[in-house]
Amino acid sequence: MGQDDDKLTELLERAKNYGISVEFDSGLLILKQVPTDDPVRQRESIEELGKYLVQIRGVAERHAIDARAKAYLGHPIWLPDYGEGKLTDGNDSGNVRVLVRHPRSQRVQTLTAAAKDLLIVVKVDPVPSDGEPIPEVPRRRLFGLIEFPPPKR
Repeated sequence: MGQDDDKLTELLERAKNYGISVEFDSGLLILKQVPTDDPVRQRESIEELGKYLVQIRGVAERHAIDARAKAYLGHPIWLPDYGEGKLTDGNDSGNVRVLVRHPRSQRVQTLTAAAKDLLIVVKVDPVPSDGEPIPEVPRRRLFGLIEFPPPKR
């Protein structure tokens, strides 16, 4: 960890002690402020954070990527040059760990990839273009005893 990283970590910890946290949300840097009995210190802390906005944004974005990636552990992924694989882990560096097959040898291997360089595949139920859920199709019965599943769409 470099001197700049140490200063940034110290700055974020001090802000936290004054009731301030920083989060990355959908491209926005959000500063959450809990009211305290020392608003002057809070304001000073916010001003200090403002001086390191670019660096703080990077840290907050990497934390958000890690937290979000962990919600998709085990999901299939698509990684260029490798194809299909599986998401196995995330970390605070903005990278994820994936399990893929090497394209030439077909040997299974674990790689670290930038989260921005892959697709996470999530299977969802179909929704018609009008936004209304597809109605449940009643099951058919033969002689009232044997139930058949509805036809596939």
